[in-house]
Amino acid sequence: MATPLETSPEVDRFSNLPNEIAHHLLSLLSFKDFTRVGCVSKRCRRLHLSAPSIKFCEFSDVTNISSCDVHKRLLDSFDRFLNQRGDNKIRSFHFSWCFRSLSGILEDEGMPNCYCDDIRLNAWIDNAVRCNVEVVQIVNSAPDWYHRLPSSLLLCQSLRSLLVDGKAYIGREVTSSTFSNLEYLELKNVMIENDKEFWKWVSYSCKCIKDLHLEGVSGGKDIIIDSSSLESFSFKSLFIHSARADSCNLNISGDRLEKINIKRVARDSSIMISAPNLKRLCCHGSFARQHNFGELPCLEIADISADSFFNKVNHLALFGLLCSIPRVEVLILSEPIVKAVLEQGFMSVQLDCVRYLRLIHLVLTDDLIPALIALLGVMPNLSCLYIKSMPTTRCEESNCAGFDMEFWKVQNLAFIDKIKEVTLDICHGSNVLEFARYILEHAQNLEKVVLYHFPDQCDDVKKLQSQMISNPIVLLHQ
Repeated sequence: MATPLETSPEVDRFSNLPNEIAHHLLSLLSFKDFTRVGCVSKRCRRLHLSAPSIKFCEFSDVTNISSCDVHKRLLDSFDRFLNQRGDNKIRSFHFSWCFRSLSGILEDEGMPNCYCDDIRLNAWIDNAVRCNVEVVQIVNSAPDWYHRLPSSLLLCQSLRSLLVDGKAYIGREVTSSTFSNLEYLELKNVMIENDKEFWKWVSYSCKCIKDLHLEGVSGGKDIIIDSSSLESFSFKSLFIHSARADSCNLNISGDRLEKINIKRVARDSSIMISAPNLKRLCCHGSFARQHNFGELPCLEIADISADSFFNKVNHLALFGLLCSIPRVEVLILSEPIVKAVLEQGFMSVQLDCVRYLRLIHLVLTDDLIPALIALLGVMPNLSCLYIKSMPTTRCEESNCAGFDMEFWKVQNLAFIDKIKEVTLDICHGSNVLEFARYILEHAQNLEKVVLYHFPDQCDDVKKLQSQMISNPIVLLHQ
């Protein structure tokens, strides 16, 4: 008679993992599940209390006494956890809070205090500082809580990376004599207190800082940063098209700066950049009253776009910017910038080094063809051209059919002998079809062609392919 197979007891594989792997797995859990694991065994308890990565960010809105009680128990549990883990190293601390406190309503209805406040959060931050934290992320999207960060956070010598996103006050206790080992600093929607001293602190005390990203910061009109270590900088304003828009004077200097990204600045702002080793420059959304980028001899990529709906292009600032990038190799422009080139005749600027030109949201209407010719005329060494319109764009035949093949032939554009790759959206009017035909019939070194077309344009595509002078790879997208 057959006997049933003996079942061996289940093996606790998690407890046998090396600490580094076990801690990594724990870092992927929510705090609730993280706490549950700590109750499984003594080994799990030790791993739980020694975990170097701590995140506390699972909350939902408080709508009744029951949900409020859950929040309170969760907050109290986190208090106990931090007290029990003692001085074990904390590598990263992530806190996120996203619901309204409703403190008055809670008190009126007899609910317990189940919302976070400055005292509790700052105690947690001080605990992390005491445990030599290296990475801190604090996200506060609650509409009625303005958190004042403790001075201990910015004074923390072990801190390498700090992200503060949400309504917060920062920088009150910082002075330029306070040394910091910060390498990464990102501030979103925060109020900078003692702003002049704070920017001095970033410039002269943060000797290791490499990345600085500012979005919606307030507290002062002048942002002046002169850093010997900074490599990447980004800036973005809020409310630039409303009465709430605040102008600013942005002055950034750094010999090691390689990447700058500036988006949505108020029209009355001024931007002064000194970055002789800059390699990538992005200016998106709007143009300030004054742009001064100096000479950028190392620039490789320039991405310039303007908001066509709310902000007219500052032609003087644009001309100054174009004069700063004569050695750029990759140039990305939006439709409003191309129009500005035509309106002001800026193409006295020679861009011999441009190898890649990308024109986004551009339809080749009759009024834009001269601007395209002006651009191509100052880029004799262009090897890759990309022109793409918005998916929803429609073009009337009356303003997209004024330029045929004979027109393009007499332009004598030098780039035609160097072009190797071309991407065109041929969906809108005959202008772009004639331009595509001109390239395919005259570009002898063409290696790759990408065409975007409507399903009913298959005959046009076949005709274009039959007229190619070279033998490139052809990719078609409907």
